[in-house]
Amino acid sequence: QNILKIFLDSDEITWAEKSIEKMGALGIIGGKGHGQFMPKSNVTHAEAIAMVLRLEGFQKDAEAIKSQPDYFKGKCDPWSYGYLQLALDKGIIVPEEDGKINPRTPAKRHEIAKYI
Repeated sequence: QNILKIFLDSDEITWAEKSIEKMGALGIIGGKGHGQFMPKSNVTHAEAIAMVLRLEGFQKDAEAIKSQPDYFKGKCDPWSYGYLQLALDKGIIVPEEDGKINPRTPAKRHEIAKYI
């Protein structure tokens, strides 16, 4: 079966390889750089939120935001600023409910379900 390869390591999880590559081709997931997806790694809050917003078509909106959200000052990386700000603006992250999440830490299944 021919699969357009974007990630060098997507075949580490053979049953998910096709889906990983498809989501990469669509720009929903970007990997960790240098052609690595790291399929066995945890997903951070920021990564999960970015995937949800990209899936909904908000990538350009998010990437246009260049300033760090005040709510996450010192807890997020520049690539995630816009995604986190949009998540706050759209009510995906509700400060009163989230328990002060750290966008760099692994997200639990129930948290990802809420973002979706």
